[in-house]
Amino acid sequence: ILHNQGNISAQYVHPRKPEALAVEQ
Repeated sequence: ILHNQGNISAQYVHPRKPEALAVEQ
């Protein structure tokens, strides 16, 4: 469950911080 929560957190950051998504990908 913790892992899933981390994934959701990344999706929430995507719209807020596009740079964060680039770092993950």
